[in-house]
Amino acid sequence: MAGAIGVKHVITADGEPKTPFGKKLSTAEAIFMISEKLYEPLRFAEDFGVKILLEPHGHITDSVKWMGEVLDRCNSKALAINLDTGNLWLGGGEPLEMIEKFGSLIEHVHWKDLLPKCARSEGLSLDAA
Repeated sequence: MAGAIGVKHVITADGEPKTPFGKKLSTAEAIFMISEKLYEPLRFAEDFGVKILLEPHGHITDSVKWMGEVLDRCNSKALAINLDTGNLWLGGGEPLEMIEKFGSLIEHVHWKDLLPKCARSEGLSLDAA
């Protein structure tokens, strides 16, 4: 549908599991489920010239390693990244590491300013940013 109305990017996210079933999944199972849910939409996206942008928004996509596993497993030219710096930071990921690893796949950036109270527990301060 997006392709039919000229939309070139559709953003989605893995999100955090909410159910007891989802919370018990191993990392490998979670990566499989995310990839499997993207399989058909990516086939349609490829056919209609649309890119699906996966946004860091959960423990899988907040990790460079695991984001890489999802991207590899999906193996689709229609899959790219919407780099949400705030979600990534809050989820424990590092925006610069994500850029270094996947810069060519980042097609949109959702830049967020975060309040100092959002600083992670490692004692990092956002006041200097």
